[in-house]
Amino acid sequence: MAKNKSKIDLKNEFCSNENCNDYGKRDTANIVKYGHDKNGKQRFKCKTCGGVFVETKNTIFYNRKLSEDQIILICKLLVEKNGIRAIERITGIHRDTISNVVEDMARHAREVTDFLIKDIQLTEVQVDEMWTFIKKNKKNVNEGDDDADKHGDYWIYIAQKADTKIHLAHSTGKRVQEIADKLMKTVRKRCKMPTDNEKATFTSDGNSQYIGAILKNFDIDTVNYGQIIKEREKGRVIDKIRTVIFGEMDITDIDTVYIERYNLTMRHSISRLVRKTLCFSKCNEMAGNHIDLFQCYNNLNRFHSSLEIKTKKSEKNIKRTPCMAEGITDHIWSWKELLMFKAGISTTY
Repeated sequence: MAKNKSKIDLKNEFCSNENCNDYGKRDTANIVKYGHDKNGKQRFKCKTCGGVFVETKNTIFYNRKLSEDQIILICKLLVEKNGIRAIERITGIHRDTISNVVEDMARHAREVTDFLIKDIQLTEVQVDEMWTFIKKNKKNVNEGDDDADKHGDYWIYIAQKADTKIHLAHSTGKRVQEIADKLMKTVRKRCKMPTDNEKATFTSDGNSQYIGAILKNFDIDTVNYGQIIKEREKGRVIDKIRTVIFGEMDITDIDTVYIERYNLTMRHSISRLVRKTLCFSKCNEMAGNHIDLFQCYNNLNRFHSSLEIKTKKSEKNIKRTPCMAEGITDHIWSWKELLMFKAGISTTY
């Protein structure tokens, strides 16, 4: 059988033995190539503990009956508005197997996001929330039911950088202060802390929850925050009222146009977020998993036309993803590259 000839960077490999002193540490020069297995997969050996493992260890491809192509196809279908049962009909793979794969992919996506999205310079961050529901509409949920807190209205709070379009963070749950606080806590974890000279700028709609969330996680002297409230008449916007809540900022810069457009992209890409659909989520966990996966896909795999670098007429424009615009990566990632990426516990990349 032909050996796997894909380029492998040993700096990105780490020992998978939890008892090893170098467990989870990338780029420590303790990993060497150690032949191939019967399927042609590269094997590695840890010089610290002597452990041997295959290249798919610590990835979603490890020890699965599904082929790599099948798993990648599931990923592609998920982010293109296909539900679990639709994917079952397309691929012939049982829906329970697909759900298990989605859970593992979402866990992996969270690890990759936490590893790569850090020390982000907060220029202008737009925040907003979008509505969906879990299992049944609010009108069909009785307050006395044991599952009343898990079903009904479900809100997704999202933070996005306006210039690079990177999906910084999100939090999900009921429309309460706690969820807004959780969003800003994640933003703080993934950014460079703003200073008096390099202030962070936040803009949102009129949701007052963001005021408390920002003040709870940032120093008021290092943050600018403005709100835009749209007045509607018969469903049409007739006026926009912009207000500086704290800090100093040009009132004309207060807008949520980019985050609202991103919300629309998510609704058109994630089947369970479509307003009138049979693909609505049946549980909180799967809804969160789908969004976690889409965040990773948006930041690393999906190029944005607004981020293209214009070139000469005889040359193609340079397409970029949000992570490329942030300087985190230098090319558009393939699905296999994303799913094979091993975060480890190192702080360098």
